[in-house]
Order: sequence, then structure tokens, then C-alpha cells
Amino acid sequence: MTRTPARRAAPTQAAEPGLAPRQDVDGRLQVRHTVGADADSLLVGLVNGLPFEARAATVVVTDDRALGDRIRTTGALVRPLAWLERLL
Repeated sequence: MTRTPARRAAPTQAAEPGLAPRQDVDGRLQVRHTVGADADSLLVGLVNGLPFEARAATVVVTDDRALGDRIRTTGALVRPLAWLERLL
């Protein structure tokens, strides 16, 4: 099994007018916007839709403990917002 670079997805509560639902920041960082939907459930579904091997290389950035617990059950990694801020 080979490890791929981590993909990080960060949802927002609602997309601003004119923003695409998905923005690739640098090929490794992906920002997802939701409109009129439960962002937590959409994010869990997005991770569940990945091949199992890719989940171990997926990092979801959130300070929400309940969301983090749901994401961990999918096999993805969870990091706090402070972790991403240090990287940027």
C-alpha cells in the first residue's frame, strides 16, 4: 500500500455568492462550501465515499468534538484548526 499526500477538506456553513462548491487551494488543501445542508453529514459522506486506503491519508480540520468522533470512525485523521494555522 502506498501513502498519498494528505487531502484536507474544510467546510463552511454557507458558500458566499460566486464561490464554487469546491476550491483546490494548492493541490493538497481543498475547501468545501455547503449551502442549505448539514455540513457535518456531507463531510462524513465525502470521506466515506473515498476508497478505504485514501481515508488514512485524509485529514479533516475541525475543533468540533462530535464531528471529529464521526470522522475518526471513517478512518480519516482529525486535526484542530490550530494545527492548520501553524502550517499556513
